[in-house]
Amino acid sequence: TRARRMFATLIVLLLLALLVPTSSAPADSGVQFVRVLLSTESAKSMTITVKGTYTLAQAQRTFTNGTLTVTGSGTTVSVSHSSEGQLYTGSGVTIERANLSRDAGYLTMKTAAGTRNYLGNFSFSAYNGVLTVINRVPFSHYLYGVVGYEMSNTFPLEALKAQSLAAKGYALLKIKSTGSYDIGDTADDQVYKGYDPSYQNV
Repeated sequence: TRARRMFATLIVLLLLALLVPTSSAPADSGVQFVRVLLSTESAKSMTITVKGTYTLAQAQRTFTNGTLTVTGSGTTVSVSHSSEGQLYTGSGVTIERANLSRDAGYLTMKTAAGTRNYLGNFSFSAYNGVLTVINRVPFSHYLYGVVGYEMSNTFPLEALKAQSLAAKGYALLKIKSTGSYDIGDTADDQVYKGYDPSYQNV
């Protein structure tokens, strides 16, 4: 079955090579971020562990480490921090990392994929109290969360390289300038489970 999966991956790569236009510019030139809809299983409240420094854009409130509680009520989102107290209540919230470097921190939250670490920035909105979470993540960091789960960190490096090219080509075709997100985090698009620093091969 592993040989069949590798063969299927090679076929996908060949098809993507035909679909993605070639040029002398890098394949992701002009694309800095991809917006990923996280599957939150209709959560109305989320407890999120913070590692690093972030800013809540609407209130210009900065916080470092600790725990965030994000709650939806109707179309209102409320955010509080374990040491900073209530940060904001409003129709939507954007949380941005102070430093987008891979090693500068992440938010740890429970999604349909389990409790996972997510790099990048975040937007939270609510409808009927149910939270919608969009992870706006640098494109290369998005691939960290896809390659290790579409394949496995234990796969040979050459296979992981091939998978990263396939994942990149697919996601580039999904990026758009409209809507609230570009791509989902399930197998309907590509499995995306955030960042695992122990996945050194990935």
